[in-house]
Amino acid sequence: IGIPAIFGIGAGLNIPPGEKNYLVKDSFTVPVDVKVYAVTPHAHYIAKQFKAVATLPDGNTQPLLWVADWDFAWQDRYRYKDPLTLPKGTRIDVEITYDNSENNPRNPSNPPKNVWWGEGSFDEMGAAGFQTVAVNKEDEPALRNALRQQQQQAGFNALKDGTLKRLGLGGF
Repeated sequence: IGIPAIFGIGAGLNIPPGEKNYLVKDSFTVPVDVKVYAVTPHAHYIAKQFKAVATLPDGNTQPLLWVADWDFAWQDRYRYKDPLTLPKGTRIDVEITYDNSENNPRNPSNPPKNVWWGEGSFDEMGAAGFQTVAVNKEDEPALRNALRQQQQQAGFNALKDGTLKRLGLGGF
């Protein structure tokens, strides 16, 4: 489960120079019971903070990830000591904050320049990827279908906001 889907391609990333707290938020509601084994945060140089929280159907919350001072070198898989079981209907919320100011010591552009979604290290993207499996094997198709729909929506959003065109994929 990647939140935002496809590393945030459909999140409309357009981070102006000088912006210290550019926030991207997205969520995904699990359609079946899942086991979560690990989280893989991914962003580039101007990401500042990652947060992920699961809100269970009963309203209780479970922190999944919090990196208060992101570093590009921390793109890795972090395994939970014990796998987490998230019941059907759990909403996973992810927030990524970016700092495109000259006060960000990790900003590769001095002076800062506009930053868009892109695959290059000096571009930006972001997602928290959760290594999951359906608790019940018969639920795997429903999980795959929900993820496919999430990814399709991200692609439509990227087409609508001009990201795909800017990347030369406008006819995609």
